Amino acid sequence: MKAGFANSSALNSIQYLTINLYVIQDNSLKPVLRDLVITKKLVEQNDGDCNISSTVTNRTVAIADTTTRGYADLITNEKRIEIRNKNENGKCREMQNVVSRSYTLRFNGESYALPVETQKSPN
Repeated sequence: MKAGFANSSALNSIQYLTINLYVIQDNSLKPVLRDLVITKKLVEQNDGDCNISSTVTNRTVAIADTTTRGYADLITNEKRIEIRNKNENGKCREMQNVVSRSYTLRFNGESYALPVETQKSPN
């Protein structure tokens, strides 16, 4: 199951796309993964001009060859692109930083524990 959230204003916006994972247990669905953020887009425009900061994070999920407590481990690969635009002497200059990382999600007996970085921000 996928769920999305978006909030925007004239200068700032945030957008999330999350997924949940369920297993069939006793003829019903049991959630084992809740609100893993697979897409996160943040845009902050400081002055309505060129001074813009944005971050786009995309994650993929793959099934690992290993298991924990009878459930397959999940490999989450992340690519985060941080873009900063700055007005320098009347010209808009873009600086970009790309960060890649991986997480292994393991079943703890009830659900897959999510690292804080893969969850929605509290605000």
